[in-house]
Parts: sequence; structure tokens; C-alpha cells
Amino acid sequence: MLIEAIQEKYPDRSRAFYETVFNICILYCIRHYDAFEFQNRMKVVLKSNDIKESSKVFRYALTENCYFALNLKMFIYEYTTRLLSPTKNRDAVKACIKKFGIKKADFMLFLRFYDNKNNRRITKAVFREYKKQVIPSPKEVRANFSLMHEVLLKYCRTLTFKKLTFIVNSNNMSPQDMHYELIYKALKTYYLMLPTNKDDLYILNYIKRAIHNHAMNTIQKFKFAKRDRLQGILEADGSYTFNMQTVSENQIRVSGNGGLTEEIDTGAIVNGSTIDKSYEEHDSKATIKKLIRMYKNKKRRLLQLIVGEYDEDFTDFLHRCKKVSKRTNNVELYDTNIEEYKTQACNYLNIERDACDRFLKHVYHTHM
Repeated sequence: MLIEAIQEKYPDRSRAFYETVFNICILYCIRHYDAFEFQNRMKVVLKSNDIKESSKVFRYALTENCYFALNLKMFIYEYTTRLLSPTKNRDAVKACIKKFGIKKADFMLFLRFYDNKNNRRITKAVFREYKKQVIPSPKEVRANFSLMHEVLLKYCRTLTFKKLTFIVNSNNMSPQDMHYELIYKALKTYYLMLPTNKDDLYILNYIKRAIHNHAMNTIQKFKFAKRDRLQGILEADGSYTFNMQTVSENQIRVSGNGGLTEEIDTGAIVNGSTIDKSYEEHDSKATIKKLIRMYKNKKRRLLQLIVGEYDEDFTDFLHRCKKVSKRTNNVELYDTNIEEYKTQACNYLNIERDACDRFLKHVYHTHM
């Protein structure tokens, strides 16, 4: 599952690239690399392969995966501390793979990783202090967490009603939504802690501190100056006056020159008689961007071209095909001949025109 996730994230890459990324992920999984070291090494690999994506986003995606954060790590722990070799302990290895639900492709790549003398030394050194511990299965780990669940849920409720009520109300959430967001953070923290030789009380307090820190970070996120509805202005006499920074359409009318005029009623808003065209255009662009982000790889690329965005590489392709003059770009063809533009976009992405039309119809009927 790990190598499949890497291949899905970075398609059409070499075998050496996938093995390098897999090895970096394993060293991060067993906590030999911390977050910053992992991101720095991934940044070098991505840059050398001309991939312009954030390694931080990839790290977040990994830690959200239970298979990576728990199953794979505990498998490596048991394999390193309990098993001598896959040839001498074939039945034990099969039982270990089944116990932790490890995919065959991940296991084969891990064997190649573990055959390296330096990697084997690092892995054994990381888990040496936990060698005498009983290794729980994923089901047993979840059962252990369920024993702490009531205590943690009570702590989350207290934290929500004491400090996070304004966030719940301003985002039209229910308190239960915030409770479960904090519980999710607790479960994620518990998975990342394992294996550990700390006692139960230490683990419980550590998770509570992680929940508290997450709550404080959430509060900080909602207290940025740009989110303030009221802005205080210091006057010459030392007093403050406050200006409203964000107002609803029911509070103001947007005039033609961008100024603010008298209040309007809700009925006028529903009829659309007072909404500026620029607002509609901005909303339309935001909807299109959100739609494009729902797709990946060629589908996202096709949608970006179909909406008429300027694209330097596609423009060079059209210049080579002599479909537009050297002084113009792909937007010129989009404005003059949309059907020819679609055909050339399909040729550029190596997609059949019929498949393109079917996909666009599917997008229209699904999301429009």
C-alpha cells in the first residue's frame, strides 16, 4: 500500500526513484528521520526529478495513513527484533505479514531496504531499547486506545466548551464535530508514539498535551488579523474607533464604483438585482478552481486547458504544430476556435477526442 501510494502520487517515474522515496519513507516511519530531515531529503529527490510539489504535503498525507503510521511500523519492529531471516523463519514471516496486513509489494521492497548493511544497522539501533516488549497487533493497539477513550473524550469536551466555543459557533459546527476532531488528533498521536516503553499515565498525559496544543493552534489560526471583523484605529486623543472590515450583502449594497451605500433587504439579494457582476465572476472562478482540484493527473490538466487558462507548454506545442502564430498563445485559439482548441488539447495530452467529450459531459452532469 505504501509503494502504491507513492506511485499514485508520482506517476510515470523510474524504478530507482520509487525505491529511493520508499527508503526515505521507511527511515521516517521508524523515526530515524524527524519531520524536517524527511522533508529536506524528499525535497532534494523531488527537485532532482523536476517535481514541483511540497514535501511537507506528502509528509502530512503519509501520517494520515493508518497503514503507514501503525501497521508498517509495527511490522518492521517485530521483523527486526524477533525474526532472524526470511529463509530460516518462513512460517514466522508469513504469520507476521498476516498479523499486520502488509502488502506483498511493500514487503519485497522492505527486504531490499533491509539487505543494505547500513539500513539494517540503523533499524536495529532504533528498536533496540524496545526489544523486550510485547508487540501488539493493530487490533490490540485500538483496543488499548479504547480504554483511554472515555477519559480523552471528557478532556476534549471540557476543552471545547471552555476555549473553542467561538470557533464552533462561527463555523456552524456542532460541539460533537470539534470533539471528534480532537479525538482524531489523539488517536493519530497514539499511533505515532508506538512503540514506546513509557507507562500508561505518561502516554495519557502526552496525548492530552497533544490535544491541548492542537486546540491552541486552532485558536491561533482563527485569530489572525486578516480574520478580524473589527479593526481598531487609534485617534489623536488616545481613543479608538472601529471600522467593520467584513460585512454581509444584507448589510451593504455594492454600488457601481465600488462604494458602500445604504442597507438593502434580503429579497433584493435573492432576486440578484443588487449583486455586482464582478462578484458573480469571482464566485464562478472560485467554483471552477475547486472543481479542478477534485481531479488529478491528466484529468486535472485537461480541465485546466479546457477552461482557457494560459499554459506555456501548451502554447509551445501549438507553435510547433503551427496552429497559432508566434506572437500569440493558447488563449488566442481558445477565443477563436473552441473545437479546434479541444482537439489540440487532446493531441497534446495524448487523449482521444471521444474520451475527452465523455469526460467533460460527466463533469458537467455531476457538478454543474
